[in-house]
Amino acid sequence: MMECRIVFGARFGVAVAAKSQQQLLSSRIVGRRCLPFAIHRCYATSNTLAGTPKPSSRKQVTIGNDDGRVPWGQLSAGEKAARTTQQAFNFGVILAGAVGLAAVSYYLYIDVFSSDSKTRHFNRAVDRIRVDPRALNLLGSGQTIRAFGEPTASKWSRNRPIA
Repeated sequence: MMECRIVFGARFGVAVAAKSQQQLLSSRIVGRRCLPFAIHRCYATSNTLAGTPKPSSRKQVTIGNDDGRVPWGQLSAGEKAARTTQQAFNFGVILAGAVGLAAVSYYLYIDVFSSDSKTRHFNRAVDRIRVDPRALNLLGSGQTIRAFGEPTASKWSRNRPIA
């Protein structure tokens, strides 16, 4: 007789492999209030024909649905091309983002944080005016002197604080 797997359920799941029902009934597990809830049968023969190939259970990999779960060796030539295209596009997006971040960082440094930027020149000039005795005689205390830069028609530039 073939060996079959019979699954029992109790407080803790128990699985028993028995060669016959007599061996199963004589085991200690049956006496501990375990009742079978599922029996898996084993067959000596296959239910598919020998000459027919098994149908593939996976979906075809395309550019839109590839999640990387199928190993490279199991992909067809078209699926490999789809995965390569998708990964090349993703790499291009990441590369474009990195280049954009570098450009924004560079221009922000050049225009605002650099020692040669317009903002630094303006702030140094205002600081020199606030401590100059001739300007203090004409304009009053250094704390009351406020600088707004050159006039502009832009509302955003007009309302931003400088320094």
